Amino acid sequence: MAGTSFLACIDAVYAASLDPGLWPEALARVSEVTSSVGALPIPVVPAEAVPLVVSERLTEANRDYGAGWSQYDSRVRASHRLALRPGLLLTDAALFTPEEIARDPFYQESLRRHGLGFGTYRLIPDGAGALASVSLQRQARPLAPGRTRRPRDAALRLDASRPPAGARRDGPLTLIASR
Repeated sequence: MAGTSFLACIDAVYAASLDPGLWPEALARVSEVTSSVGALPIPVVPAEAVPLVVSERLTEANRDYGAGWSQYDSRVRASHRLALRPGLLLTDAALFTPEEIARDPFYQESLRRHGLGFGTYRLIPDGAGALASVSLQRQARPLAPGRTRRPRDAALRLDASRPPAGARRDGPLTLIASR
């Protein structure tokens, strides 16, 4: 069953690449597969951009983010400060100590208000100079034993599903070049 939901997630992402109106549902599937509260792309470069699409459970948090909290997103600032490169898979714990998170207004006043906690991020370039973070948001509570590695495992499975060398990109889909 888990394999079926993972394949349905991949199908939903491909469908959304052709029909942008399907992105909220595709992000909801990503959230389901990774046991996260929600999923969203967060623009990192340019830093002033606000996510346009989020999974449904993050709609209210995204409204607040766009209404001003984006200026205080310490995760984006840390990405700029550390000059993080595309392709990295990281978590909030890799960017900040628990003490820094406990003092950070973005975590304590914005994320916690919406029941959000730690996140997992994959930095993705768009090919035109912009950099986005595909983000999975966790609930603001400790994870059950055995659940802490799930976002990482899902990301590794997504990496394994990348097209082989020699593939070419045609629009939003990647096609394997004929020999």
